[in-house]
Amino acid sequence: MKKKLFSALQFIILLAVGITLLWLVFRHEDPKKIWAEIISADYRWVGLSLVISLAAYLVRAIRWKMLIDPLGYNPKLSNTFYSMMVGYLANLALPRLGEISRCGALSRSEKIPFEKLIGTVIVERVIDVICLLSCILLAAIVEFSRIAFFLEKYVRDPLKNKLDAWLHSAPLLIVLIMLVAVAFIFRKKILRFGFFTKLNNLLKGLLEGLRSVRKMKNNFLYFVLTVVMWSLYMISGYVCFLSLKATEHLDLKAGLFTLVAGGFGMSAPVQGGIGAFHFMVKEVLTMFDIPESDGLVYATVVHSSQTIFAIVLGFLSLLLLYFSRKKANHEST
Repeated sequence: MKKKLFSALQFIILLAVGITLLWLVFRHEDPKKIWAEIISADYRWVGLSLVISLAAYLVRAIRWKMLIDPLGYNPKLSNTFYSMMVGYLANLALPRLGEISRCGALSRSEKIPFEKLIGTVIVERVIDVICLLSCILLAAIVEFSRIAFFLEKYVRDPLKNKLDAWLHSAPLLIVLIMLVAVAFIFRKKILRFGFFTKLNNLLKGLLEGLRSVRKMKNNFLYFVLTVVMWSLYMISGYVCFLSLKATEHLDLKAGLFTLVAGGFGMSAPVQGGIGAFHFMVKEVLTMFDIPESDGLVYATVVHSSQTIFAIVLGFLSLLLLYFSRKKANHEST
């Protein structure tokens, strides 16, 4: 009961934060003008953007399956894809819940240990961070002054502020270090407790999942699929430029910058990056001489279409996983 109450409270707080961010971003804009621009968009281009996103989702599912195969399991690609989409749906409820949800869904449908799947998802997240950094590097090569301004304003300065806060909390840091040291010294006794035994088993499963990268049969194919997937993300965003008169002249270079900004926005600890995504995309588009109001229209069209698409695919995937498990149980009896 307490766990459910905590989850509900967390959902409400994070949603409130996201709505507040959204209000702060739109507070100086004319709602009627924004809405008129949104409904006047050419949604044929938005539809094409969603098809490209679907291709990117499929590539991501193939990559995830490639990480799972070395663990000695061979899940169906369809179930892998459905589980992944369930994860995207869960992320709209609580940030990072998707990682747990998709592992739980695939674990139930394919009888794969949950902790091993978590390890593969951690690998995915690490690779995603590397890819985002690679996109930043590419953007720096293409347009150094713009990316330097963006990183200084939204990465360096916030990190500097956080570091200053940590330095002022030195006693707390010392206590944490001492607790870790004590836990390490008495680790054998601690592991005798049931909770810590389960935690230890979970960590072992995580490590096995992380080792799946080294055991992969075709690392080069995984690399190629990763490049294809991120390219599809960028092209999807670029195609949406064509849906609005204010952004139809922008090129792939702007698409790359938007991809980076959107990546930062979606990593914010709010449901679906709401508010944060709009702010980051709007800010980066101003560097390409797009007025703030038009940047917000573009961000809203992209975010809303992608969110609705994820909800539809997520619920369809839940149903298909249910019928897939029902069919498997029927065949086994």
